[in-house]
Amino acid sequence: MSIPSRSTAVRGRLAYVGIATALSLVALGNSAEATGVYGSAPAATCVPVEYQAPTYETVIITSEVPASTKTIEHDAVPAATHVVHHDAVYTTVHHDAIPAVIERVHYVWTGGPVDGPPPVDSQKWNSDNGEHNGKPHQQPDGVPYQVGKGHGDWFLWMTNVVTDGVPAWGKQGLVTAAWDETIIDTPEVPAWTEYVEHTAIPAVTEQHMTDSGHAAKECPVQPETPTSTPTSTSTSTSTPTPIVNVLSEFSGRPAASNQAVAVATGWESHETRGATDSPAPWIAGLALALLLGAAGASRAWSRLHDQP
Repeated sequence: MSIPSRSTAVRGRLAYVGIATALSLVALGNSAEATGVYGSAPAATCVPVEYQAPTYETVIITSEVPASTKTIEHDAVPAATHVVHHDAVYTTVHHDAIPAVIERVHYVWTGGPVDGPPPVDSQKWNSDNGEHNGKPHQQPDGVPYQVGKGHGDWFLWMTNVVTDGVPAWGKQGLVTAAWDETIIDTPEVPAWTEYVEHTAIPAVTEQHMTDSGHAAKECPVQPETPTSTPTSTSTSTSTPTPIVNVLSEFSGRPAASNQAVAVATGWESHETRGATDSPAPWIAGLALALLLGAAGASRAWSRLHDQP
């Protein structure tokens, strides 16, 4: 067996390096395309939540007191009094003296002849109005006197008191009789009924939160991601593609064999799918440029070392 030339060995190594680089780029392109076509890993599902208001519980601190009427019966209260004694009131009336009323009476002796003057206090003296022989005798009182000689008539003047005299005097007259006065300190209070009205007292309550609730949560509207329809790839090897030609150039294998490798690795799909929004065609183009550069470098190296 002949030993391959040095240029042939170097060219083979460069071919393998190019193929490995191309396959790595193709794999990277396929990964990028898959991401572009099918999207990234799905995010966590957003679940919308409706707003829930906080809820409260009413706690009674003091209960309600309804309105009421209280009836109070009050007993009678007698009056408080005290007695003040008032003495009688008198006044003195002065009376002047009243002189005695007297009357001078002339008497005549009717007791018969006497030897001397008859006694003055005898009942035999009878009044004759003081006249004798038509003239009254002017004689002192209480002294019998005789007119004539012998057994002449006896006469007597007496001054009689008709009413006694009254000396001056004062008479005390009653102005106001003694009396007792009742002073009322506090008047009497009759029995009575009192009605006390109590107004209603509302209950005192507090609001205690039982659930704080939560805010509403809305999920953003996800735009519809367009899906690309993969195109059918042709496995026909009638006309080798540029990728197949490059692989044939580096590997030295027939085009039909390299066509199958290109389809399996995804190069053929990039070649035949056409332009899309995926970065895979750009990556394939870059890989192709690297392969072409490696092929040129291999040929230049081969010519340099094959010269005698």
